[in-house]
Amino acid sequence: MRTGRMFWLFVWSFIAASVLGQDASPYGDILARLAIESKIPIADKEYDFVIVGGSASASVLANKLSENPEWSILLLANGKIVESSEDVPRNGILSSNGQFAAYEFSPPNDYSCQAMINKQCKLIRGVSLGEDSNIDNMIYSVGNKDDYDRWKWAVDSKSWGYERVLPCFRELERANLTEVFDESYHGYEGQLHVSHVPYASPVRELCFAANADVGYSKIDYNGESQIGFSPVQAMLNEGRRDSAYHAFLEPIALSRPNLDIILSTSVSKIITEHESNRAVGVKYIYRGQEYVAKASKEVLLAAGGMISPKLLLLSGIGPRKHLKKMGIKCRVDLPVGKNFIDQPVFTGISIVVNASCLPEAFLEPLSSCDFDDYKRGQGRLTIPFGYETIVFSNHHRDKKRECPSLAFLQGVGGLKPVFDNAQKLKMYNIAPGSVQFDPEILEGNYFIDMSLMLLHPESRGYLKLKSADYLDKLLVDPRYLNEDEDVEHLLHGIKEIKRKMKSPLMSQCDARLLPVYPPDCPKENFEFDSKDYWRCLIRSLSVPARNFFGACRMGPKEDPKAVVNRKLKVYGVRQLRVVDESVIPVSLSGFNYAARYMIGLKASGFIKKRYANPEGNKRTVQGEIVDEDDDDEEDAADFS
Repeated sequence: MRTGRMFWLFVWSFIAASVLGQDASPYGDILARLAIESKIPIADKEYDFVIVGGSASASVLANKLSENPEWSILLLANGKIVESSEDVPRNGILSSNGQFAAYEFSPPNDYSCQAMINKQCKLIRGVSLGEDSNIDNMIYSVGNKDDYDRWKWAVDSKSWGYERVLPCFRELERANLTEVFDESYHGYEGQLHVSHVPYASPVRELCFAANADVGYSKIDYNGESQIGFSPVQAMLNEGRRDSAYHAFLEPIALSRPNLDIILSTSVSKIITEHESNRAVGVKYIYRGQEYVAKASKEVLLAAGGMISPKLLLLSGIGPRKHLKKMGIKCRVDLPVGKNFIDQPVFTGISIVVNASCLPEAFLEPLSSCDFDDYKRGQGRLTIPFGYETIVFSNHHRDKKRECPSLAFLQGVGGLKPVFDNAQKLKMYNIAPGSVQFDPEILEGNYFIDMSLMLLHPESRGYLKLKSADYLDKLLVDPRYLNEDEDVEHLLHGIKEIKRKMKSPLMSQCDARLLPVYPPDCPKENFEFDSKDYWRCLIRSLSVPARNFFGACRMGPKEDPKAVVNRKLKVYGVRQLRVVDESVIPVSLSGFNYAARYMIGLKASGFIKKRYANPEGNKRTVQGEIVDEDDDDEEDAADFS
């Protein structure tokens, strides 16, 4: 059966590649999917590069490295190709609760996640080819110039400064922006489609007016200035989610015989030579059988913010004391997992307005007409996660800092508040009915969802193994809001939202806040709208941004928190790099999805330069031959 399928796949692949070209629509995406799904492992096969993970970074790596037909590349993905229903932007919440998502739970504490079941935050990640890019909120945000200047200083390398990374973002992006945007900050010939949402609800216009009334300007938050309000820029291609798979792997699946992608694998260990401490391959499980994939040049770990550090730890690369406790021999003592960070998003704000302020047609429930609109790349289903507007504001103590400290995400909302939405509660790990509000308020009102994201938290967490079993869950604690300063910073954001609600148009709609009472903030103990009420709600109803970063921090050798150098090489292990968001050393002003693609592109540049002239990368230091790529010296000619 498989032989026959492979034969016809070959025939159709040949036709698609030779006759139809890369754009083989309507059959191209089907053939690409078949080409990948039909691949099976070959025992002990050696490749030039083995990429572990199906992340955004991994997808860019596979695409760029396979441009060299002389190189053989294997990508091991921990999941399948998602179904087309996952591409519907409005379905993002359903996707986060579905078969292509996995999760860890943070340990209970007394300072965050207080409204969640067992006081545990649900840390969700993607499990598919494309990983998080199939279930995230699709918001494209590069970050602020100040972020990359801090990154540059943190790693002591100009390679990661804003002037060096901006060309990478432009190279990757294919912008189709129809509203306000700064042309010179965007790319137009890349593979990742970025556009404004092709639907604007009356709620969006209401929020635009409220922001303008209090002095905010309409901006391109990926342009010159980031302080202001903007329609969301999303990774959309004609109204459909443009995942890492769609952007970087699907188009090349039929034309790159040097790239093998194996789905539904579980990598259990990185194989290193005992004497040289050189990574030479990985062990992985496919359909219950163990395989070894050999790498003659490098192993590239790109499995995401939680799984890449997990694999390092399982392979004996991490804190000696922790590894000893797990019964794992320590090969290299590094602070893997000791700098795990994520931003908290406060979801306890719902703005109530009179439903009569909004057009009746807009208040109608979703119907088959909406699906017809979606097929044309239009309509309400194209709103990613329901988010329409993003606002950035600066409430830093240091007034000289020009980067934003808070992001406000306005959701399209509905006739019920978020705390009456079963799918959102499941995603947040909140028990239905546990957050109390007056049910009478549902009559004749509309509820605008507001989320408030703390961009630069002071709190730092950790990631550890629970056992030496690669199938076991992790012990992950971002320690959201462990620092009181983070709570007080979010309080500033709530004050700002209340200021906007006094705008003329909001006042005409009788805008007011919905009083809600989680289990730890009972009505009898807390006066609504008092500072203590909001502090309690912040600690109860703040959820993960899912930006998980820092566990494999990038930095110079003398940095006690550093795991990789500026070229993403793991200290103490040759031929091993970490290429994903886990290396990011500083918080970014927004979601770090765009940065993940950039990291993949930067890594491909480092690698291409390294192997373009291997002998030219070597020099002699005190009589010993040293590989330039293995040290951490600044290289003025570095890829940018």
